[in-house]
Amino acid sequence: MKNNILSLGQFLEKGFEVQMNDKNLKIFYESGAAIASVKMTRNRMFPLDLSIYLSKCFKAEISNMTNLWHLRYGYLNYGSLMLMEKSKMVLGIPKLEHTSRMCEVCLMEKQHKKSFPKKSSRAS
Repeated sequence: MKNNILSLGQFLEKGFEVQMNDKNLKIFYESGAAIASVKMTRNRMFPLDLSIYLSKCFKAEISNMTNLWHLRYGYLNYGSLMLMEKSKMVLGIPKLEHTSRMCEVCLMEKQHKKSFPKKSSRAS
C-alpha cells in the first residue's frame, strides 16, 4: 500500500468534525476551521496529501515591521534600517518605528569570549 490509512473514529475521538457528502471528505477543527477537503477517487478512497499543509506549520508572524526588516536584512542594526527608510534607499520599505526591543540573536553575538591564559598554573 502506498498511502497511510487514517481512522475517522480517531478523528472523532480527538474532537475533530468529519463530514462526507457529494463524494467529498472534509475534516474540521472543533473551532470550525477546515483542515482538509478531499475528493473521492474511482476506487472509493480519499487520498490526503498533507505536504500542502506543511508550510503553514512553520509560518512565523512578526507584528512589528521594524523587527521584520531587521531579520530580512540579516540582523542589520536598527539605526541603519531607519536611515535606509528615511533616505528611500529601498523600494517598498514601509515606515519604520524605533523599537526598544532587543534582538536575542544580536545580544548573543555581542557577548565577548575570554581568551585562554597564556600560562596556567598546574595543580601539584
